[in-house]
Order: sequence, then C-alpha cells, then structure tokens
Amino acid sequence: MKRWLQEQLAPLRVSAGVAVVIDPDRLLQAPDFGLETDVYEAEDWFSLRSIFEHRVRDGSAKPITIHVASDEFSDSRDLPYDIDKAATVVRIRIPVPAAFRRLVIDLPDDLSDRATKILQRASEEPLAALLAELWGVALEAIKGSEDQQFELTVRLRTDPSVPASLWILLRPLLTSRLASALAHEPPDLVIVQEAWEEWVEQGAESDVNEVFEAIGPGITPLFHSGLLRPASATAVSLPSWTRIGIRDLSFGEQTESLLEARPDEWPPASTAGWKRAAEWWGELRGVLAEGAPDTANLAEAAWGLWDELNDAFKPWLMGGFARLLTSTGSWPATVDKLVGFLARRLREGVADRVLLIVIDGMGYGQWATLRRHTDLQVVEAEATFGMIPTLTSISRQAIFAGTLPINFAESLRKTSKEEARWKAAWAGEGVDVTDVSYKKMAGGLGSQIPAFGNEQVVGMVVTAVDEILHGSDLLGDAQVTQAVVAWARHGYLDKVVRHACEQGFEVWLTADHGNLESLPLGRISEGLLVESAGVRVRWYRDASLRESARPEGISWDPPGLPKDKIFPLFAPERGGYFSGELRVTHGGLSLDEVVVPLVQVTI
Repeated sequence: MKRWLQEQLAPLRVSAGVAVVIDPDRLLQAPDFGLETDVYEAEDWFSLRSIFEHRVRDGSAKPITIHVASDEFSDSRDLPYDIDKAATVVRIRIPVPAAFRRLVIDLPDDLSDRATKILQRASEEPLAALLAELWGVALEAIKGSEDQQFELTVRLRTDPSVPASLWILLRPLLTSRLASALAHEPPDLVIVQEAWEEWVEQGAESDVNEVFEAIGPGITPLFHSGLLRPASATAVSLPSWTRIGIRDLSFGEQTESLLEARPDEWPPASTAGWKRAAEWWGELRGVLAEGAPDTANLAEAAWGLWDELNDAFKPWLMGGFARLLTSTGSWPATVDKLVGFLARRLREGVADRVLLIVIDGMGYGQWATLRRHTDLQVVEAEATFGMIPTLTSISRQAIFAGTLPINFAESLRKTSKEEARWKAAWAGEGVDVTDVSYKKMAGGLGSQIPAFGNEQVVGMVVTAVDEILHGSDLLGDAQVTQAVVAWARHGYLDKVVRHACEQGFEVWLTADHGNLESLPLGRISEGLLVESAGVRVRWYRDASLRESARPEGISWDPPGLPKDKIFPLFAPERGGYFSGELRVTHGGLSLDEVVVPLVQVTI
C-alpha cells in the first residue's frame, strides 16, 4: 500500500472501539486496512446508520471499522453527531494539488510515494519535477523538436510504470503529430504504423525520415509489446536495427536483431524493467522456436542471456513479491486484481461491456507467435504477475475469484468453483449476477464461438495452448510453437474477438501463468511423502517433509498462500522433475512462468 495512505490509517492501529474511515475517492478496499477488526462497507447515510445501530448499539464490545466510501461525506462534520462522538474518525485525502491527484492514485506504490514528496516541495514547474525525478525526462525536451518529442513519448509509452493519467498532463504540450498520436489514451497507433510503413518503403525520401533516424533503436520496444507491427521494406540502406520492424526477414535475422536489442536495464532491478524484459525475451523465444532448426546456432547465446536474467529474477521475486500483492496502482500488478481493474473501467465509463479471455498457459513466447499469425490489433499492452506456484488451480482461480489464494484455501487443487467465484467477485463490485457470465472453451476445430447475450461482463477460459503444452515432450518450444501457429491460423481467437467487438465489448487477453522449456532432473518417487508431484514444483504437507525431501530444489513459502497448508519445493533453473528429453511446462519461479501479458485487443 502507498505509504501516504498507511500514514493516514495509522490512528486505526490504536483504536480499540469503533472506527470510521471517510473515503470519498474510494481509494481503499476492505483488505487494504490490514486490521484484526471486522470491516463494514457503508455506501450512503442509510447503510452507515444501519451498520452503527446493528453493530455498535447492540452492546457488542468487538471493535469494528466502518468504511464510508461515499461522496455524501467529505469530513467528520458530515457524520451523524452520535457516530462522530463514538468513533475514531479518519478522513482519507490525496495530499497533492488537484491536477495531480489522479496521477498519484494511479502510480505504483513506490512511485506514488516519491511523487507526493516531489509535489509537496515543488512550488514551480511540478510536472517538470515529476518527469525528471521519476522518469529521467526533461520537460524542455517534451516541448522541443518533433524528433525529441517522439523519442521521449515512445520512451514513456513503453515504460510500464507510466499510468494513463500522465498523458492527460502531457498531451497539451505536444506539437508533433506522431508524439500526439502516441499520447492519446489509448494511443492512436494507426498514424504511427503508417509513418513506419512509409519510412521503410521510402527511406530518405520519406517525410518522416529525420524522425525515425533520430529515434533509432529507441523505437524497438513498440514492436516488442505489439503496439507496432513489422512492415515490408523496399528502401535501400536502412540501418541494421530496423530489422526488428521489417516483415519477411529470415528467422535467423530476426533472432540476431532481437539479441542485439535487449533492454537497456540489464539485468532489471525494477518491476517495470522486468516487464520489459519479459516482453523482449518472449519475442526472442518465440522467433527462436518458430525458426528451428535453422536458428539452432543462436540458441546457446539466447539461453545464455536467459541465465543472466534468471540469476537476477529469482532473488528479486522472492524479495519483492509481497509488495506486488499489496500494490494499489491503476494497472493490476498481479492477476488477482483483474476484476477490480476491469470494474473501474466500467464505473468510469471507459467501457460499456468487458470480455476477459484467459488463455490458459500462454506465456510471452506464445503471445508473440499469436500476434504474428492472427489479425488481432493491440490497443494497450503491458504485463502482470501470476500467482505462485504458477499452477492453473492457483493462478487461474485467483483471476476469477478476484482475490489471493489465501482466501480460497479449500479449493486450491481444483478449478470447479471458478464460475461461482467470478460471479461473486463481480457482485462485490456492484454488478448483478444476471449481468455476468463465465465460459470455458477448448478453442479447437469443433469449438463453438460463444454466444453473448445481454451480459455486461464475460469471463472466458480458452484451454488450447495448455493442451498444446501437454504434448511438448519431444521437441520442446519448437513443437509448441508450430502447434500454436496452426491453432492461430485456424482463426478461433480471431473469430471470438471479432464477434465480441461487434457486440460492443472491450476485449482483454491474459494468461494465468506462462511456461518454460525445461530440462530433466530425473523422475522422483517419494510416495506419500509428497502431496502433489508437479514437474516444476512439488507440494509437501509440512515443512519438515519438504526439508527432508529427496529432490534438489528451492524451498520458499510465497506470500498469498494459506499458511500451513502447502509447502512448495521449486525446481531450480530450467530443471524439471521428469525423465526424458524436453518439456514445456510450468509451476516454477522463472520470468517465463510468472510474468504474463495483459493486452487489450481489437480486430
């Protein structure tokens, strides 16, 4: 949680009776309080009075907290006199000037805390101070030449820590046509795509030649994220870095280009950096696999870079995953926050209807392949983190329950309650159960395109990629990728998205977890000592059994899991607890398994 929120909630820590939290901006949810008391939600004067009469005047001595999330109440003077006198009252405020309040709310927790301090001391040019200290961008450059504006807009647009609300502040300052297009929310990608196609076709004769020559490799993250698509090139003497944005190159050339275009933050040390690395590595892994065996000579170099990433990612994840779970930024840091994210879009009128498609098991490598072989157009693209262990029954269930696994301990091993949990999660957001539906489809040749009625919210599981993963024990990534290409070309995903868009849905794609091409550590037989023997993770009934386990592994109890229920042992590096050749599987702690795409698409 943001520190400036924690500081305002501090009086509740010493309250032993009734507490009232006035939160007109609806910044908090019940789990955010972290209190041992019961938290009751009051949405208006009547519900506040009802809670007080039934929970306080009945003589109960149990401490309670009443969360008043209503614009009827702006401070304690708006409360009924008897409630004001009986309670410890906290009024939640956003401690910055009005123009920056939305930005401070939307920023990830650490940046939000830094932003409030910057804004509280910056009496002149507060936007300039924010840009410089949070993102290393000079406001003078934003106001500068066309190529400067475009370069810095690309940099900010591809930084996962930049929220949509920053563009509201920046766009009026931009005069460049390309920069303004990228600064739209969502970005107007048609203008930028057409400019790129013009340049790689005409080169020095193009009107945008100076802009693209100036930005150089700085534009490559737009291709990694799928915001831009490669185009056919006829211009001569294009720089070598343009290969990442040129269609019809050999897979070897594409692989070499990606190896040269690794992210600047290497290895990453921030959440935003790891998201960019996941996009880049997924693109590389997808191209490497689709070009096999012709790209085999480049595989060693690619997986050598993976080793460098993995060596840094594992300690970062184990030290920072708890902070991700409590992050309150506008973009969902972890998959359990997707319901809240989509609900906000409905409440704020950004979308009228939403469809969330969860492609079970789809990592960034498969997403890169799907982008190349479908007609999907990316509107917005970023990443989110799956639950750990990266197993379907844990991470996919967290998506549809809209909460952490600690809150569905009784069904950690099954997914049969997803539909009920999905509807209950949306009921908690104020959406009637009749306006919510859940669908599960294989996505194969015989699968029907789902019919949409009058629902406002649809959650859909597509299991095709996960089924493909299960048959990958011969050629690994190459086998999976060719099957994903075939599935994409059969058009099921295109048809679903097209049908949904025609019905007025805003369509989002994500996954419960990714996957990793794993190497055999050998099959382990422990009988009743192990409760669940997965390929990349094994569960034990207690810590002592895990510590005495036979297999090599990483003992870690990830936050978010029920305490004293499961004790995971994770396979190290690229290893898996199996015999044979290769498998593309999941359950572990790699970047490939944990970080998944979250993408708005249209067609």
